[in-house]
Amino acid sequence: MVEIATFGKLQTDGDYAAVITPGDNDLIKFIDEDYLDGVGTVYDTGTLALIDGSGGAFFNLSDKNRKENIVSLNGSLDKVMRMKGYTYQYKLKEEEIEKGQVSREYTGVMAQELETVLPQAVRNDNGNYLVCCDQIVPVLIEAMKEQQNEIELLKQRLEALEKK
Repeated sequence: MVEIATFGKLQTDGDYAAVITPGDNDLIKFIDEDYLDGVGTVYDTGTLALIDGSGGAFFNLSDKNRKENIVSLNGSLDKVMRMKGYTYQYKLKEEEIEKGQVSREYTGVMAQELETVLPQAVRNDNGNYLVCCDQIVPVLIEAMKEQQNEIELLKQRLEALEKK
């Protein structure tokens, strides 16, 4: 493996972790070592994701050149209709309650339910279910298109009926 010089630091106080980078581009990259091109810089071709520190945006790898077996989505509206959204609070441990921590309200999905609709968006890590919400976005995009097509067809039928 190519060694990359480190100039920043990781700092933690037990509640938070901070990655401090000295560069001016405000980026944190997550790199797959199998794709390091040997140059030995953070600009190697193995970038999987990055965080733009200037705005806090998180970017995932989505380069068409790194993908294969690309298939358009079908039946997305049906999938969306089977998804459910919730508001919820995370359960606090007794020691968190004793410290005075308060559970905030969140919005999201239940991984176990989503797994029946969109299994590729769910991961089970030792009994803890995790959701990759980025996997839901393309389904929502295609569902909106399907719904718009249905609306357009209904408009045409309505216009035809109104002309009679």
